[in-house]
Amino acid sequence: MDASRFSFSSNAVLEDPFTWVHELEDIGFTGWEMVQEGTQCLTEDKLPKVREVLDSTNLVLTMHMPFSDMNLAGLNPGIHGEVLRQMKNYLSLASGLVEVAVVHPGYLSPYGKKVPDRAWDTNIHSIQELCDTAEEYGIIIAVENMPDFPMIFGREPDEMLR
Repeated sequence: MDASRFSFSSNAVLEDPFTWVHELEDIGFTGWEMVQEGTQCLTEDKLPKVREVLDSTNLVLTMHMPFSDMNLAGLNPGIHGEVLRQMKNYLSLASGLVEVAVVHPGYLSPYGKKVPDRAWDTNIHSIQELCDTAEEYGIIIAVENMPDFPMIFGREPDEMLR
């Protein structure tokens, strides 16, 4: 196994990432996936700290888009619009810092379960909209495959291509 490119995804860590991120390289990691949840959310205030990490280490930064309460297949227009707004904001903030942003596909809400084709279409259109926005910033969207749970889209690669 070639472990020359080995990134740390920090979803489980709750404390301020800037108290430990500099240690990643010392223990063998070559990258950091900054998960947009909790204390790790990229903000204007955190941009200088992120740039300092990139300037003072050889770590490659990738971004994992937020996923808690973020449903790309959601059918409530106001909430769905807010989900896309927040994700696009993270892409804008990460411009010039990351080349890859990982996103979870959507899932069936109680209403979406009644109209699954509509939820599926919303999911695909949402991912395409994020891809279009990401392209403007020089970022590639990677759609993460999901566990085999009912009502979650993206469990198999070919499912995303239908």
